Amino acid sequence: NYFIWKLKRIRFMKKISFFMSIFLSIVFCALSTVVAKTEGKNVPAVEMPKDFQLKYGFGAVHADWGRSRYTINADGTLLIESWGRMTGPNDPPKTATYILTSDEMRQLWEKIQKSRFFSLDEEYINRNVMDGSTAYIWVVANGKEHTVSVTNRAVKRFDQLADFISDLVSQKSSAAEKQTE
Repeated sequence: NYFIWKLKRIRFMKKISFFMSIFLSIVFCALSTVVAKTEGKNVPAVEMPKDFQLKYGFGAVHADWGRSRYTINADGTLLIESWGRMTGPNDPPKTATYILTSDEMRQLWEKIQKSRFFSLDEEYINRNVMDGSTAYIWVVANGKEHTVSVTNRAVKRFDQLADFISDLVSQKSSAAEKQTE
């Protein structure tokens, strides 16, 4: 009797082990799918603010060497304005207009949030350099307005956002040039 009881118990434990292994496999598969879908997303996806506006201007400290300004509105309109070295002070800038996709706008908004733009100081300047470069980014979003100006300095969070904007504009203008060829 003891051996029969032991054998039944072993069979019962095997059944429980089998069902537990199936259950745990299902749980781990579900968890790995959730982790894979959320991996690398540090900023929660949020809707683009309806009042969003951005201006990014950059160029030489001496304006006669040329400057550019990119303006992006909540509807995705991108206006590029450039004043060249030979452009007179009263001459109109060279302009181009493009439309950013909703995905590009989402990426831009996420980049602004990730850079913690609204917590940057208003001005970063190296007063020991007389010539050089200057840049500013002005953003309005969710009723807040903030401007950051950088002259002859490297500010990592500002520079990463500025590089992202420049890359986005470059991609748009390159794609437009390919369509006209």
